[in-house]
Amino acid sequence: MNSFFNAINPQLLPNYLHHGVVVIGNYDGFHLGHLHCINRAKKMAGDTNKPLILVIFTPHPKYYFNPALPPSALLPLNEKLERAEELGFNAVIQLSFNENMANSDYKQFINQYIVELLQASQVIVGEDFRFGRGRVGTPADINDICPTMVIQMQSHNGVEIHSQHIRKLLQEGDIKQATDLLGYSPIWRGVVIEGDKLARTLNMPTANINLGEIIRPKYGVYAVKCEILGENIIYNGVANIGITPSFEKRIEKCETHFIEFNRDIYGREIRVHLLEYLRGELQFTNMDDLINQMQADKLQALGSIKKYEKA
Repeated sequence: MNSFFNAINPQLLPNYLHHGVVVIGNYDGFHLGHLHCINRAKKMAGDTNKPLILVIFTPHPKYYFNPALPPSALLPLNEKLERAEELGFNAVIQLSFNENMANSDYKQFINQYIVELLQASQVIVGEDFRFGRGRVGTPADINDICPTMVIQMQSHNGVEIHSQHIRKLLQEGDIKQATDLLGYSPIWRGVVIEGDKLARTLNMPTANINLGEIIRPKYGVYAVKCEILGENIIYNGVANIGITPSFEKRIEKCETHFIEFNRDIYGREIRVHLLEYLRGELQFTNMDDLINQMQADKLQALGSIKKYEKA
C-alpha cells in the first residue's frame, strides 16, 4: 500500500484508494468507542485487501450552523491526522462542511461522495450518524446503495463512551474518568510562544501555547507529562490552563513548567498530557505568596506524577 494520503478535496483521491472500506464521522478524540469501530473496519479492510479510508468534516458541522460556539475539539487536527495514520488508515479525506454540503439532499451526498468520488466497497458509521439537509439521511439510506455496517454506542465500566460526555468531564476537571474513556491522557499541543517572562524571573520558566480549537478544561493547575516534538524524552511538569488572574494581561493559554529542565524552546512544538487537576486559579496580591504557591504546586504535581507512574 502506498504512503498515507491526506486531502481536503476527495477528487484528488488516487485510484489505488478507490473501492476501500470507508469510515465516516467526526471522530473527535479517537476515544475507546471510536477505536472499537476503527478496529472492526481495519479487520474488514485487511481481510479483503482493501484500503482503509477515514472521512471527516471540517469544520465540525455544528460550527457551520453556530460559529459562536466555544472551542470543543478533543484533539487538534494535526494530532488527529497523525493518529489516523498510526491507527492504520491509508487516507483521511477532509470534507469541507460549507453551504453546499449543508443544503445538499442526502441522496446527493451518497451519490457524490460515497459512490462517485470514493467508490466505496463498504461503509462503516456510528448509530447516530446523520447527514444531508435537515439531517434526514440515515445509515440505512447508505446501505441501500453500498453495504454499510452500523456500530453501536460502546461503554466502559458501565459508562457510555461519547465525545460530549468526555468534554463534560474535562470541564469538571475529572481527568481520570476522561482518561479512562479516551484511552490516553488528554492532550494539549501547540507551538511555544513568548509570554511576559515573569515566571522565568521567579525561577519557574514556562512554555506557553495557545489553546486553539481545543476544548477548555476546568481552569486551574494540572500535573502533566510533557514532550518536545521530535525528541524522544518525556518530562514531568506542572501546567496552568486558563486566564492568569493576578496580572493585567488576561490572555487564555496553557503555561507549562518543565520540571528539572531549562532550555529556550520558543518556536518548538510541544505536547502536554494532563494527568490530574490540582487546584483552581487563585488571585495573588504579592509576589511572595505567588512564589510559595508555585513551589507548592510543583511539589504536589511531582507527587501526583509519582502516583500516576505507579498505577
